[in-house]
Amino acid sequence: MKSQAIVVLSGGITKSGTIPFFVKSRLDSAFQLYHNGVSGKCVVSGKWTYLLSEEPLQSESDSMSSYLQSLGVSEKRIIKENESQDTISAAYYIKKNICIPLRIHTLTMVVSDFQKDRVKFIFDKILGPDYLITYVVNEFKIPSHLHWEIFVYEKHMLLRTKVFLRGMTVGDHEFLQYKFYDATFYREKNSGYIKKSIFIQPLHKKKTTKPHYSLRNINKIKQNVFHTYNLSDVQFAKEVEPDFWTGWFLNFLGKDKKDNFYLLKFPLFRKDKINFSNEIRITELLRMNKCHFVPQLMDQSFTDTPSWYLYRVIAGKMAGKFSIYYSYSHHFYHAVFLNQFISHLKKLRTTQHHDILLHSWNTKKYRENFEHLFKKLLTYPELVSSATLFRTRTTFLDKINLY
Repeated sequence: MKSQAIVVLSGGITKSGTIPFFVKSRLDSAFQLYHNGVSGKCVVSGKWTYLLSEEPLQSESDSMSSYLQSLGVSEKRIIKENESQDTISAAYYIKKNICIPLRIHTLTMVVSDFQKDRVKFIFDKILGPDYLITYVVNEFKIPSHLHWEIFVYEKHMLLRTKVFLRGMTVGDHEFLQYKFYDATFYREKNSGYIKKSIFIQPLHKKKTTKPHYSLRNINKIKQNVFHTYNLSDVQFAKEVEPDFWTGWFLNFLGKDKKDNFYLLKFPLFRKDKINFSNEIRITELLRMNKCHFVPQLMDQSFTDTPSWYLYRVIAGKMAGKFSIYYSYSHHFYHAVFLNQFISHLKKLRTTQHHDILLHSWNTKKYRENFEHLFKKLLTYPELVSSATLFRTRTTFLDKINLY
């Protein structure tokens, strides 16, 4: 499809001014699109992350422009956006300084697979309905542990970004005019984490990515499972809290024709396979003991890579709601929920579990985990002198026998 411009966002830069391999991959794709006549203009966007304490030798957009020129794209065909320091500001400055003055309304954006959801949300929100954007996705090939670290980071940042932009009307880019980079969103120093990491230490490509960590493979399994059970995709909503127990998982929510909700879960890390297995065993054990307030296990596979299981969410019951209703939520104080909690607790206490071996938590375990978290907190300079933090530690350790 023809576009008025091909857009490539920055992704970090080293101290010497070189761009990472996955940004070069995006630029390679942009050159192919340009060569095939998709558009006669290429927009490269990005200064450098606002988190850097020292400046690189040149901006990211300058380095990206030089790379495109080395491929054969004329400098006259390249438009540089040289002000933005994160993805949100990139969308703002591309719209304000390029799209509006040049009357550009159709864009083709080249993105890496790990960032597509966040980029799409930001650009659709900031540019608005008057702009047609087509996304071309590049596969991201790096060592598996880094792949998931970045993937989890992106999921977290998408959530934080939605919170940051929730007061903004779609297409109202002026909402952001005075928010760079003093808003709480930026003071939290979450945005720009990857770019800052690349500046400190270059990110290297891995030629062969293990199948377990392939998003393409996960999506293939997901499509097959959803097809088998005739499920349609559902976006997570506030009123649907389907997660069960704990763990680092990639979840897909689906719905059948009778409006029953299902959750397909994949473990993000190989080490979580034990937790993953325990969830299934606990679920089966409780259902066998006629505890029908837990999810109903529908299907599972430990032979596929990665492993997965599918369960039906039990609406209006305890599935995935324990920490929400029975821990810190005000719902706990409602008589109906308190009575339900007592009823479920009675059933749990009478459950026979002699045949299932799970780790038990005692005072020693709580102490070890608390101290581990406490040491992590002390790595933040602003918390080292926090009297509240140390009072919290003292109180917890004094009352630890209660746990």
